[in-house]
This record gives sequence, C-alpha cells and structure tokens, in this order.
Amino acid sequence: IALQAGRRDEALNLLNSAYLDHFDRTEPWLDQRFGQDYRTGVEAAVSREVRGRLRNGAPETEVLAQLPNAFARIQEAEQRLRGG
Repeated sequence: IALQAGRRDEALNLLNSAYLDHFDRTEPWLDQRFGQDYRTGVEAAVSREVRGRLRNGAPETEVLAQLPNAFARIQEAEQRLRGG
C-alpha cells in the first residue's frame, strides 16, 4: 500500500523490516534442511527481485509484478519448514 501511495522509502523500510525480522531468522534452518541453493533462491525472489528493484528506483509496476513470485516462494518455504 505504501508503494502504491508513492511512499517508496516507507515501502522499502517496511519490506526491510519484514525481511530482517522474519525471513532472515529462518535462513539457518532452510540451509540445514534444504540446502543453501534452495534458501538463496527464496532469498533472491524477495531480496533481489523486490527489495533490490525498489531500492534501485524501478517503476512501481515492475516492483509490484515481482510480489506474487516472492510471496509464493515464502509460502512454499514456510510449508516445507512445517513439513507440509
């Protein structure tokens, strides 16, 4: 919502906080259970494809287009960690 309202800095801060407070904490478990390659793939979908584009000034539509894949990768990782 912040990005769509033109508040890029706020959107990036929210995304950075969510990433560091949540995904970053799962990295050791993802590496241990599924391997570093799997974790880096999930991380890339969030960090490079969304955060990086937002940080580098990509158009809003380009950033928003990456969200479905990032959310899908996070949900998949969560399910795998839960054993589903």
